[in-house]
Amino acid sequence: MSSNIDEKTLREIYLLPFEMAIKEANAKVVMSAYNKLNNIYCSSHENLLINILKNEWQFDGYVVSDWGAARETIENANGGLDLEMPGPAKSWGTNLITAVNNKEVSEELINNKVERILNVASFCKRFENPIRKPESGNDSKPQRTLLKNAAQEGMVLLKNDGILPIEKDINSIGVIGPNADKAQIIGGGSATLVPYHESHPVSSFKEGFSQETIIKSAKGCHTYRYLPEINKLLTKENGFLVEYYDVSNKKNDFISSKILTGSKFWIFEGFAKDIIGSEEKPDIFVKFSCTYKPDISGEHAFEIFAIGKSKLLINHKEIIDNWTDPLPGDAFFAHGSSSKRGASYLKKGNSYLIEIHYKFEGNFPAIYIGCQPPDKINLLDEALNIAKEVDEVILLVGTNSDWETEGNDRSDFNLPGDQNILIEKVLDINPNAIVVLNTGSPVNMPWVDKAKSILQSWYAGQEYGNALFEILTGLVNPSGKLPTTFPRYIEDTPAYAFYPGENLQMSYDEKLLVGYKWYDRKNIEPLFHFGHGLSYTDFEYSNLQIINNDKNNFTCSFNIKNVGGMPGFETSQCYISFMDSDEDEPIKKLQGFDKTYINSGEIEKIEIYLDSKSFSTWNIKTHQWEIKKGVFNILIGSSSNDLRLKDSINL
Repeated sequence: MSSNIDEKTLREIYLLPFEMAIKEANAKVVMSAYNKLNNIYCSSHENLLINILKNEWQFDGYVVSDWGAARETIENANGGLDLEMPGPAKSWGTNLITAVNNKEVSEELINNKVERILNVASFCKRFENPIRKPESGNDSKPQRTLLKNAAQEGMVLLKNDGILPIEKDINSIGVIGPNADKAQIIGGGSATLVPYHESHPVSSFKEGFSQETIIKSAKGCHTYRYLPEINKLLTKENGFLVEYYDVSNKKNDFISSKILTGSKFWIFEGFAKDIIGSEEKPDIFVKFSCTYKPDISGEHAFEIFAIGKSKLLINHKEIIDNWTDPLPGDAFFAHGSSSKRGASYLKKGNSYLIEIHYKFEGNFPAIYIGCQPPDKINLLDEALNIAKEVDEVILLVGTNSDWETEGNDRSDFNLPGDQNILIEKVLDINPNAIVVLNTGSPVNMPWVDKAKSILQSWYAGQEYGNALFEILTGLVNPSGKLPTTFPRYIEDTPAYAFYPGENLQMSYDEKLLVGYKWYDRKNIEPLFHFGHGLSYTDFEYSNLQIINNDKNNFTCSFNIKNVGGMPGFETSQCYISFMDSDEDEPIKKLQGFDKTYINSGEIEKIEIYLDSKSFSTWNIKTHQWEIKKGVFNILIGSSSNDLRLKDSINL
């Protein structure tokens, strides 16, 4: 896929954050992407990696490929890539040695790549401490407090009609939703990490509220994109017995076995890592098996997909064939087969031998195995009954790592499953129900006008439940601001008319009008504006002064007073608007912000600094940054739509 972007847009939107990271933060390693940019692979893009990054920005670190993104030998080497990952080498290795011997890649260029890698090793003091130390944890109280504070400062109060905060002495609370007992604390794919511990809403609420407060919970509906993992407690083996066999040259030699649990088994989480770690990779057949004793009679659904061939058998009878003719799917970075499902009636208390046969292909073994037994109760009825019984309802709705992960895009703007139905029905019963969105990105909210309180909590990490409890009960004042615009309709978004392109060509035809800039210029009212975020207190802005430090460097000085009854953070935002901007240019652009803690009744003086770059645009004729002559409005406010102060300067 080629991302086709014009020079001005590339410089002002997409390269600018990288330029800031290199010049201001002294970043030492840059990763090249999988895709092409203007029909040149990013790992081979000489203009991007050499002319701009290494020469113009004076980057002295190295460029590493994203895993498997080094697709070309000579082009990668001459185009600026310094390190192919992962090993063992596919495009480079002996291929690169041959290219050097054939004078297609210079030895001086190879030396430069080595020097860059050694520079980073020296910067990291690797030569001073050459012995690799074992990993160690830091699960301390200060660490947990830091993570909880980070989670809280990111949560965004989207709407609040006097419902929040919740009184801590409330008699009863219903925590309803598929993310209530187990929230999604982290994204899928490479975003996944193993936390020291996990705090989730229901357990944290039970710990936080008094013993007199009755807390009831219900799931309400399923949100599975893929069927859940088999319940290991219902298996004799406490998981799967996984056996590896070498089947090369018509052999069937046993290699090793182990017990594994879960649903997703892939190399990035350690699956078969020791097997493919050998220099000569054997031809591998893997058998998963367990003796399963269901605790309910009924139709049990099963699902499998993999990188390679797979099939599922129950008591030696084939239930799913994803072996004979596996079709391509979008899982496992689009390398996996499409999902196939099957079902079998299983009787409570009987034992069943479940087997999954798997033949993996390539360097990335991966398989998914799911099983969903019939529900023992009606989930929606259970949730609605609880909503009728309690004083307050917290709706914990959202997505999970199956829906929001790397390697594929969301195909639906709605909350998965029947969550919108669940929200509507609960709000009919309790109009004061609090909606907590546990998602990593915007979703459709057809119930937004009905809900009185909405909190965007994101994927907030291991302290999620504890952080959420303190926000909802007012122990901590919410202070997060939206880092993106929440559209009312998916059709309103900037890329909707252009995505996903055709014939592997994706033209960024919205150009400079990304995010809030699109909604401003097109006069489209979003659901929630960029930079929006409410507080349990109120802030007043006053006394804006623009101080010219020298030439094109300015200080924006103003006051913020906390006029409410609770201390809290306020994030003030500075936007610049060029009076004579063209129709294809943004009306205003964020150029600075400040987050300050202000006690109730107190006033804080805020200063936001602007320099030449704050007023500059890219000139495609001179290929330089320039400041257009004219009047620039300085706009200060609490969001991109809530602008409180205004002044102007003439440059």
